[in-house]
This record gives sequence, C-alpha cells and structure tokens, in this order.
Amino acid sequence: MVKQAKDIRHLIDRRLKLWQANQFDILINEALSSDKQLRNIAIKSHDENHIIQMFSRFMLKGRVRDAMNYLIENGKSTVLHSSDTLSTNGTTSTVFDVLQEKHPSPAQPQNTAFSLTDCMDQLPHLQQVTITNEIVEKVARKLHGGGGPCRSNSEQWGDFLLRFGSASHRFRGSVADLACLLNNQRVPWEQIHALMACRLTALDKCPGVRPIEIGECLRRILSKCIIEVSKHEVTDACGENQLCSGLMGGIEGAVHAMNSMFQEKCHSGSKWGLLLVNARKECAQFGKQTTSPLASSSSLAKSSSIFVQHIPRILRVSNSRRK
Repeated sequence: MVKQAKDIRHLIDRRLKLWQANQFDILINEALSSDKQLRNIAIKSHDENHIIQMFSRFMLKGRVRDAMNYLIENGKSTVLHSSDTLSTNGTTSTVFDVLQEKHPSPAQPQNTAFSLTDCMDQLPHLQQVTITNEIVEKVARKLHGGGGPCRSNSEQWGDFLLRFGSASHRFRGSVADLACLLNNQRVPWEQIHALMACRLTALDKCPGVRPIEIGECLRRILSKCIIEVSKHEVTDACGENQLCSGLMGGIEGAVHAMNSMFQEKCHSGSKWGLLLVNARKECAQFGKQTTSPLASSSSLAKSSSIFVQHIPRILRVSNSRRK
C-alpha cells in the first residue's frame, strides 16, 4: 500500500494522465483492486491500547466530542460482516439477509401517484439557485463523518477544499458549479449514480442489527450547500413537522411534551399507557419510484426540487448492490 508522500504524488500524477488519456478501464481495474485490499484489512479489536490510541487521536485533532463519545459507546456495538450469522427467535440468518429485509425492493406506484394534488393545477416554475465559493467553504469547515464507498472521509475533503491555497479555491468553485448543475438542470442518472452510492454497514445492537448508510462526502457537501440556500423554504413549508439535517422544527417541543406527560401519568397503579406501532419499514417500500413526494417538493421547495430527484441512493454491501 502506498503511504509515502512522494509515492502518493507520483500515483496521483499517473492516474491523472490516464484520466486525460481516457484510459478509464485501467483506472476502474485499479480501483477494484484497491477496494479488495481495503476489504481484507481486519477490524482492530477494541482492547485497552486501541481505545487509548483512538482517544488520543481525537483529542489531538480537537475533536473532543468524538473522543468522549468513543469512550462512552465503545464496546456497546461492533461492526458486523455481511457473512456473519445471527440467531433470532430460534432462526439463523446472515447479516446480509437481515440487511435485505430492512431494505425491501421499492413498491410500484399507483396511477394516482402521478396526478397533482387538489391545490395544484400545474407544477410551478422551478427557481434557479446560485452556489458560491463562500457557501462551499462554510460547509467544508463544518463537515464531519466517515467516507463512503471511495473511503475519502471528511478530514480529507476538508483539506482538499481549505488548505491548499489557490488550488483549493479553484476546487471550491468546481464543487459549487456541480451543485448548481445538479440543482438547476436534470442530469442523466448514469452520470451521477456512483456519486449517490452509500456504503452499508451493519452494527450489532445486541441483539439485532442496526444498518448504517455512509454516503460519499462530496454528496453530503452538495446536499448541505443546497440546504444553505433553500432551508428557509423547507422550514416555512413544514412548520411544526419534523425536519432533518439540523433544521429547526416543532417536533422537539412535542418530544419534551410527551416526555413530561409520560412521567406525570405513567406510574405504578395508573391505567394510563402508551401504544407504540411498528410500521415495518413501510416507508422504505415506497422507494424512489413514488412521485407524490416529488410533486410536493416541487410546490413546497421550488429552489431544490430537482436536486431532491437527483439523490436516490445505491446501497453497497461487499460485492452486492441495491438501489
């Protein structure tokens, strides 16, 4: 494995020349070979020395929160391989089978899904947005998280976008142009499906499996850039409903209210209770083929609806793929 800075520069230079010469097959074969080498690397055991090493690494990088979370959560969940076997209620199945069950195939939409809602006579005109260098820089400074299928994590992308002077400035401009392209124009899926790929990892819940989908850092950067310029539309449209990606929503107040009510009403001898309903991943079965949410996004968030249609994900586990 190439580790020295001089060898890394030589490798990047050679691959850039192959890219300029349209030698894509050679690059794909090298990528597949490197992926196999990474896949064969054994996961380190969480012994005391490893815990101390990871804690020190986080602290030296100024990631105090990550360091504390690593100490608190260490040992509670471990990464499972897709070929590992699990026993649940007397039945034995592999982790891959469990992941398939948690990610069912999308359901075919009904004809009514293609019709507009009662309050819509026609789809509204889409608004164009402008992503600037400054927006990309703001997002890059707050970026965190692991890498997707290509394994380039947030720290590396932060270096690419912030720490190489004029080269980083030009790169931020390229990322901004890509964000504008995906949000203002319709791009063929074949051109961006690799960008939307996610690395599906399974964690042991003891018992059970928790699927974790790790997308490409570039995809997260693009999404956060679009959120920066369109979040006011989503906030106003959703109101008190739950929102994701750090946007404010009234759901937080509802959670506190339910918590207070539960502590007040639910005590020994009371007849008050709480009913939990498991939807059995019904929302996942709608998939990305359902058009009603896309039509709603066109009316509620006019400036980001095209980008929403561009971000269905491909989940990758070892040599498998599910869209």
